[in-house]
Amino acid sequence: MMSLAATNDLKGLHLVIFCVLLLGGSDVNSQETGQLTLKSSAGRFVGTLVDKDATHPVSGKPLLVVETPSGGHLEIERTEATWQSADDVLGQYAAMLSQSAGTVDEHWKLVEWCLSQKSGRSKLSQQIDDHLLKIVELNPQHTEATKELSRRKWIKVGNRWIPEGQYYANLGFVYEKSRWISSLLSQLNHYMEQGDAQVGPLKSDLSKWKTQLPRYSFDEALRTLSAFAKESLIPVLDKEAQDTSASDVTLRRLYVEVIGQMPSPTAQDSLIRFVLNDPDSGIRERAKELLLSGPYNAGPVNRFGTSSKLIGAGVLVPRDGVSNERLQYYAAFLGELGTLNSILPLINAIKTKHRVETGADPNRRNVGMVNGQPTGLQTGGGPKFVEVEVVNQNVLQSLRRITNANPGDSPDVWRQWYLNQFTLGQHRVSADE
Repeated sequence: MMSLAATNDLKGLHLVIFCVLLLGGSDVNSQETGQLTLKSSAGRFVGTLVDKDATHPVSGKPLLVVETPSGGHLEIERTEATWQSADDVLGQYAAMLSQSAGTVDEHWKLVEWCLSQKSGRSKLSQQIDDHLLKIVELNPQHTEATKELSRRKWIKVGNRWIPEGQYYANLGFVYEKSRWISSLLSQLNHYMEQGDAQVGPLKSDLSKWKTQLPRYSFDEALRTLSAFAKESLIPVLDKEAQDTSASDVTLRRLYVEVIGQMPSPTAQDSLIRFVLNDPDSGIRERAKELLLSGPYNAGPVNRFGTSSKLIGAGVLVPRDGVSNERLQYYAAFLGELGTLNSILPLINAIKTKHRVETGADPNRRNVGMVNGQPTGLQTGGGPKFVEVEVVNQNVLQSLRRITNANPGDSPDVWRQWYLNQFTLGQHRVSADE
């Protein structure tokens, strides 16, 4: 009979008892070695399983009876434990585990053995993870263990290793089509799938509506389009509107109005494209109004999204000479949106440098000379370029509106002011909130 002796604990493992199963009492010829795993405890022992078919005298529940080193008996409900024969890979693992000293090298040897089992490796997945976690707990720099944990889709966060599924689930991601995606993207994919099924009939309705458009007043056209337009139709309207050669101003105005009444991220993106790209100033202004006050876009979170997309589109990059009309226009719009994420980009756009051609005087006549001899008259002088620095007033006005601060017109002073605001939440979002 084997003694029941405690060995080194293995953190995270179930209580494992390596034992000799006496089948039919004390008949040593019928002994069967194997592993008894208790589901609710931690630690491991070596002992003897003397009865696997006992029942509780009161409840009648099936029991397993384990003999302790002192000769006593420990009764365990069968539902709380499992038995594996030593002929099975788990039984072989239990035999090796009972001899392990619990060092880093011993844990790694067990990992290597488990990984080498072709037929039963799937049964050892939990044990492999437990040994790897114990290794990196004892030696966080263990190269082989960290590589194997990464291969098994564990992610290191600080000093802890977390299963990939738990990590992404904690971030609010969902697993779809063999990849982790944000719950928002999952919802958008769902909407798009629904939209794909709906867009065919809607395109047909749109075509019929356009044939009747000459007979409608603007209000009638808007009412009839709104009656059947759905979110899934937005990409169709948006594509037609972007092709200005195929759509007139009235049609684009109708599309902007309908899109602006749909509370969806798709509508927000479309309105931003109108603001950025439509050649008609009236349509750009109407799209701006809807981004500021439409049903989806009025809240601070959605305005934050609008300003982020505008900045990402390069609206604060100078492109039109010293007038900076485009930059000034969108800087004023960012001021109206009033979001904190605009502050630093606006600071960087307070002053912009431009290489300006001074031009040649077409009325100027020069005498061409070669080796001191006149060769004829030349008209005009060569072009000259100078670099000028421009202070963009709309940028400053927007900064003052968003921050309620006015440290001057120096970008460096504004940057220092920005750094001094240890948390952006210490100043108001905008002057009118």
